[in-house]
Amino acid sequence: DVYTVEEAVDKLGFGVFQVLLSMFAGSIWLVEALEVMILSILSPAVKCQWNLSDVQEATITTVVFAGFLVGNSLWGIVADKFGRKRALLLSLVWGFVFGIASAFSPNYYTLLLFRSLLGIGVGGGFLGPAYCIEFLPVWSRPMIVGLLQLCWAIGSILEALLALVIMTSINHEPWRWLLGISALPQMVLVVLFPLMPESPRYLVVHGKVTEATKVLMMIAKVNCKPLFSGRLVTQEEKERMQQNRNPSKDIIKLSATASGDFSQGAGVESRNVNYRTLPNMEENKQTLSSSDNESDSVPLLSSHEHTHGRTLSRSCVMRTIRDKMSKYYQWFLILFKNGWWKSTLLLWYLWFSASIIYYGGTLLTTTLLQHDERCGLKGGNDNNTECEPLSKSDYIRLVWTTCAEFPGTIWIILLLLVIGRKKSMSLTLFAAAVCYGLLFLCLGKTILTVFLFGVRGFATGFFQSIILYTSEVYPTTVRAFGLSICSFSSHLGAMVSPYFAQALMARTTIVTISIFIACTALASIVSLLLPIETKGRAMKDTG
Repeated sequence: DVYTVEEAVDKLGFGVFQVLLSMFAGSIWLVEALEVMILSILSPAVKCQWNLSDVQEATITTVVFAGFLVGNSLWGIVADKFGRKRALLLSLVWGFVFGIASAFSPNYYTLLLFRSLLGIGVGGGFLGPAYCIEFLPVWSRPMIVGLLQLCWAIGSILEALLALVIMTSINHEPWRWLLGISALPQMVLVVLFPLMPESPRYLVVHGKVTEATKVLMMIAKVNCKPLFSGRLVTQEEKERMQQNRNPSKDIIKLSATASGDFSQGAGVESRNVNYRTLPNMEENKQTLSSSDNESDSVPLLSSHEHTHGRTLSRSCVMRTIRDKMSKYYQWFLILFKNGWWKSTLLLWYLWFSASIIYYGGTLLTTTLLQHDERCGLKGGNDNNTECEPLSKSDYIRLVWTTCAEFPGTIWIILLLLVIGRKKSMSLTLFAAAVCYGLLFLCLGKTILTVFLFGVRGFATGFFQSIILYTSEVYPTTVRAFGLSICSFSSHLGAMVSPYFAQALMARTTIVTISIFIACTALASIVSLLLPIETKGRAMKDTG
């Protein structure tokens, strides 16, 4: 008898282990929310202190998202190659170091450097929900992803409350204290990280069946539930075993896979995912076979060269680089094979628009609260250094708009469970477009806060639904990489949103809000065009 990780996870159900894991993944999400929420507070404060222009103010936010963009791709590759756990740990350490460094920035350009490096570390935060989802049974995913989004909401509210206290009570450079304190929770997670296991989906796909089985046995022990008595295999192997008319042939292939003998290529061949070969596997094969064809192998150091500390030849280094780039290129191509191309292209736009809608709405909050009478066209120039710091009442309104993430999360959880992923995203985006349109009505800060509350809530719901959908639609072999590329598109949108919500808003309200409405309405239509509805669909191990 054989079983898959998906079957094992469903059998073990949602127990104590999943509760603890969800709390940990939620804490990762909370940490990223702290760093994202601080963006709408930091740039206005620094603008006033250093007399920055509107474009310079927007750039403080943009460089963080540029770091996110690099970090998402970097940590996605690390997660798919070296494991989810290792990638998350490294990203948290990185984020903590440069979060603290940002608080000691002596000038504008040093701040830009440290904030961009911080963005690279925090860019790995998206792996938290993806890591958690791989341990969850199908029925619980929408609920848990929704609860993880509540952790994001809690983080955003905590940051707004922290800003309310620090920015209104400390007279000299309060933003430095805000940056330093906001970075501390990342180190707490680093200390707790050794307690977390590696994803069994990642382990089994990489041929580490024994380790994956141990993880599942540990989960079974914690949840007080029995595990299957058979042998663990990938979903593709089980399907091929059921379809193949020659059972003995299947047994030989599956035995080779279970043994993890990658040096003979058995594991790779049986899974038909050649881009998953281990480093130097080809070199080991060629060494064992004593191949004389130097053009197809990486030359080894002679004993004389090793003794005298000589480095690898230039051609060897270039060949190694080409091999690695070729693997990454193959990972990228898999997103367009086997019918994935349409989903991939549509998801890229949806993730791009998600950042425009969410981060744009977040930044618009402080911009509009600073200038509640800014209606229609406002003359100005790119070098405007007018400074209007947020008042205590503005920070209180910021806290209220941030609280919109709670009802937004409840809204999307109910929709995902009832009408599915695609319709939920479309309806939520339509509601967000309506709220953006209501911002044209200049009725004072109180009514403005209500409209911004709606924008923030629906934008939150859409963001969490697109994360869930993407995690479900891609197979395990490229799930983290697919998420990282989609997040890359997302952060492209995040990079341009400050120039709309801050720099362009300083010149014209009508054009700026119209851009947000158009982007949101188009995304509502695109979400219905996605070819796959993942509600109730089992997660695939391979594509």
